[in-house]
Amino acid sequence: MVINTRLPRCNGIAVLFVISLLSPAFALHYNETLELLVPDISYFPDSLQLRQFTCRAVTANAYWLVQDTTFIDLPPGEDEFQLIWGNIVTQAGIDTISSQFEGAGVGVFESVTSVFGPVPETPNDDDRLWIVFADIRDYYPNPGAGATRLGNWAYVWPEDLDGNESTGNNHDIVYINVGPYKNMSGGLWEANRLKIHTWSVPTGLGQFLRTARNPQEEKWLVRGLGIFAQHLCYGLTSAHNGLIGIVVMLDDFARGGGIELTSWSSGRRGHDFGANLAAEFLWLKYIEQRFGIGVIGEIAMSSRSGMLNVATAIDPSVPEQQAVESVVYPVYESWLVTNLVSHIAGDFQGGIYSYGFLEGSGYDFTIINAPASFI
Repeated sequence: MVINTRLPRCNGIAVLFVISLLSPAFALHYNETLELLVPDISYFPDSLQLRQFTCRAVTANAYWLVQDTTFIDLPPGEDEFQLIWGNIVTQAGIDTISSQFEGAGVGVFESVTSVFGPVPETPNDDDRLWIVFADIRDYYPNPGAGATRLGNWAYVWPEDLDGNESTGNNHDIVYINVGPYKNMSGGLWEANRLKIHTWSVPTGLGQFLRTARNPQEEKWLVRGLGIFAQHLCYGLTSAHNGLIGIVVMLDDFARGGGIELTSWSSGRRGHDFGANLAAEFLWLKYIEQRFGIGVIGEIAMSSRSGMLNVATAIDPSVPEQQAVESVVYPVYESWLVTNLVSHIAGDFQGGIYSYGFLEGSGYDFTIINAPASFI
C-alpha cells in the first residue's frame, strides 16, 4: 500500500492515526515468527492449539508461512515433537512452489483468479494472501481401526473470513496440510510430498476464493472448486503410479458406492473422501463443458450457495423458486448418464454424454467392472 508522504500540517497524533488507518494491519517480513491457531477438521475435534510459524518467503501475492514443529502423529522414535521446517517442508520446496504460484510457466495465482475472479475484499486487513503450511488434525473414525487421518491436502477455515474476531485467525489464509505421508521416509516420498504440497496450493486458492465470497457456501461445492482449480493449473495430477492425485480420486468414484453429490463425506473416507471430490470435480467439469467456463466463474463469485448457486449461474433469468428444478435437474440427469457411458458415447447427441476434457489425456474414466455410485 502506498501512502502519500505529503501530509498536510496537523497534529502528529492525527497523522499517526491516518497512517494506521491506511496501513495494513499485518505486513509480514521474511523470517518473522508469530503464533497461529491450527484448525482441527477431525470428526471429533480437539481443543485448538497455538503453534509457532515462521515466514519463509514473501512474493507478490502471498506470504509463505511454515509451522516450525508439530506434536501430533509423531514418527517412530519421536516422543515429544517433530520438526516440520527443514524436514517435511524445506526452503527449496517453498522456493519451487512459490515461484510456480507467481509464474515459472504455471502462474497459479493468475490462472485461478482469471477464472474464479479476483481476491475479494474480506473483513481482514491483509495486503497479501497467507499460504500457511500446518499439521492440521484430520482424524476420522475408521471401522475396526479407530480414528486415523484422512490425508486432507488443503483447507480454508470459514471462521477466518466471517468477521467474528473471537474465532479463527482472522487472516486471508490458505492452509496446506503437511500431514499426508509426512512420516514416510526416503527420497521417493520427499518427491511425493513436494508434489502434493505443490498441487494443494491451487486447490486451497480455489477454496479460498469461494469461501471469501460466501463463508456459508456448502462444503461439497467449495471442495469441488478446489479440485477444479488444481486441474486448471496442473491437469490430471498423478503420482506414485496413479495412487496420488486427481486420477486416483476418479478411480475411487468409478468404484465407490452410495455417494450423494451434495454430501461431501457420503462415500468411503479414503483419500480425503476422494470419490466425493471426484464427483464434485466431474460435475463442475460437465457444467463447464455444457455452458462454458464463464459459468464456473459465476459459481465462484456468487452470493448464493449450493445447487441454487449452480442453477442461477447457468441461467440467471429463471426465478429462484424454480431454478433448481427447471435448470439443474435436467443437467444432473444428463450428467448421471455421462458417468455411465462417457467411455463409449463419443459424439452422440453432440458429445453431451462424454467428457471432452479427458480426450487425449491418456486416462479413461469407466465404470466397467466397478460398481459405481451412480448406478
